[in-house]
Amino acid sequence: MAATRFVRFSFTGSPFEARESFYTDLPRDTSPSAPSASPPPEHLLPTPRAASPRAVARVRVDKLTPALFQERCVGTGTPVVITGLFEKDMSCWELANFWPLLDEEAPLQCRIHGGDRFALSPERWSGRSHARRVVTTSSRRYAETIASGVAQRDDLYVQSDIARTRAGKLLQPRLERLARATGLRLHQQYGPIVNMWWGGCGHTEPLHIDVTDGTLLQLCGQKHVVLYPPCCWKSLAPFPVDPGGMSWAFSRAAGQTDPPDLVRFPGLAEAWPLRQEVLLREGEVLFIPACCAHEIRGERSSLSSSGPQHVLSVNRFWRTSPYLVHPHLPEDALAAYEKCLAFYS
Repeated sequence: MAATRFVRFSFTGSPFEARESFYTDLPRDTSPSAPSASPPPEHLLPTPRAASPRAVARVRVDKLTPALFQERCVGTGTPVVITGLFEKDMSCWELANFWPLLDEEAPLQCRIHGGDRFALSPERWSGRSHARRVVTTSSRRYAETIASGVAQRDDLYVQSDIARTRAGKLLQPRLERLARATGLRLHQQYGPIVNMWWGGCGHTEPLHIDVTDGTLLQLCGQKHVVLYPPCCWKSLAPFPVDPGGMSWAFSRAAGQTDPPDLVRFPGLAEAWPLRQEVLLREGEVLFIPACCAHEIRGERSSLSSSGPQHVLSVNRFWRTSPYLVHPHLPEDALAAYEKCLAFYS
């Protein structure tokens, strides 16, 4: 079986034109098994207009066309949930069936955060990581920590590119279909990655941006996602550029609850009302535009079996115009982006 490649991304996301609103009254997809239909009229895709700040539209993949997706989602920085990419039966992604699809002995880098909200406490981070330490494990051993409850107790998390594994090869046709439907193109540096995010229930990836458009495919469990429009990033207390410190793509305002701490983070007065929230279910895909700040928490799905449950998703970063990124980065981050990342966008 092919070896698993570990890819660590220090920078993520890409911003776009600031808009007054990023929401829509797109009809909800209530029947995932509905038959395919011809491409929809324009009103079936997200369009920037005033609406509830908590709404994220859902649309079936067979309702998309590349031209409309690029205009209404990519060009405006509008998140959307895409349904219908997977069949109803998602059992192959449950814990007992999934881990054998990886190389059982290939090394995986496991982040240990600790069960005391360390991953959501930026003031406690040191260096360039929001984990306490990183250890090497295998898919078999890591699956055992999930089944025993240790992964959830100690907040363990694994990120790795699994494109060359059997699991990655199973996902490639769906990612290719997604690309055809949306017009998204492979990133020049990352290529056809299948970037796995694997953990127990309860882990939260803290607030950050990516400077590329991304798609998050939910395979097992579900994820609660909080998003902010790209125009909000400068108001979300991003870390400054520091070669020895945390990446400038992360926020010091991670882990905020309602009401937010406006004393420490006054910029939230502007950004908080613009946030969106969505519960990403198994088989759904979330398009996260470049520079759209997001915080993601893994949760148990009521649809899965009653056995040990993990939360599993994969993402892919796509080619993104630097012109969609430039308006949203602070000056120091923009200089770092131009030096290291813009060439590959």
